[in-house]
Amino acid sequence: MECSASIQIKAPAKINFFLKVTGKRADGYHTIASLMQKVTLYDHLELRLVDSSGIILHCPDNVLPADDTNLAYRAAQIFLQSAQARLSTFVCGVDITLVKKIPIAAGLGGGSSDAAAVLLGLNSLFADLFSERELAGMGLQLGADVPFFVDRSAACWAEGIGELLDPIASFKDLSIVLVNPGFSVSTKQVYENFILTSDRKSLIVADSRIELWRHAWQESVARQVFPYASLLNDLEQVTIRMHPELEGIKEGLVAHGALVAMMSGSGPTVFAVFGDRQRAQECCHFFNKQYGSVFVTSPFA
Repeated sequence: MECSASIQIKAPAKINFFLKVTGKRADGYHTIASLMQKVTLYDHLELRLVDSSGIILHCPDNVLPADDTNLAYRAAQIFLQSAQARLSTFVCGVDITLVKKIPIAAGLGGGSSDAAAVLLGLNSLFADLFSERELAGMGLQLGADVPFFVDRSAACWAEGIGELLDPIASFKDLSIVLVNPGFSVSTKQVYENFILTSDRKSLIVADSRIELWRHAWQESVARQVFPYASLLNDLEQVTIRMHPELEGIKEGLVAHGALVAMMSGSGPTVFAVFGDRQRAQECCHFFNKQYGSVFVTSPFA
């Protein structure tokens, strides 16, 4: 291992085609059932090992903190501490440059993806010192979505708090327009305002419906026929009550030819699925007149 080696790595965004809140643990975390899909919108990171201990983080052209309140910084801390313990010798420090393209606090998993990219990048620089499972364990200390981004799969069915992952096949020929309205949403606040049904019978029925939905999704992917009528996000109405304009964005996307439009994660980004790339680009051009962060993406392959 040379303390001058470097690597460039891309951190993809994600959307949730399905998000059902299934319970709440004693530690306050909510359990979920979710289909998470990586999409082709990326943050860009460069990691360079340096011949000294410590972490330097640069976040040019944005307001992100460059200290241990940033998930990318904390991911480097956890990795280097773990490497130090395993190698029992001097471990290089790292200089990280993080160029943000994914909107912040937007329901797209940007911070979690950045953390995973740091773990994966450093592991590559350290000659695959840790297994993917070990990296996922480090990631779970940082956030529930980080293991998904550590996983190499394009899409996963996620359960638990998001850490129990089962890779699932993706649609290939879709265009996905992302519209971020320009304000952030607190995931914590959204979950705190979500009313969870605790009736056991209702939960059993919900579990049965989740399994039926998952089976139907797999059949739809096999036929490459997008099941636009079956998308679900339990958190959507919570965030829309806080920010009613999101309903208008959804309606506008469908009016411009989307098969379906839905909020991703805890929001506020709304995604829309198109079968036609040109129509997606025309829709993106229209919404760009009102919102600054509008993107045409595809499912990550």
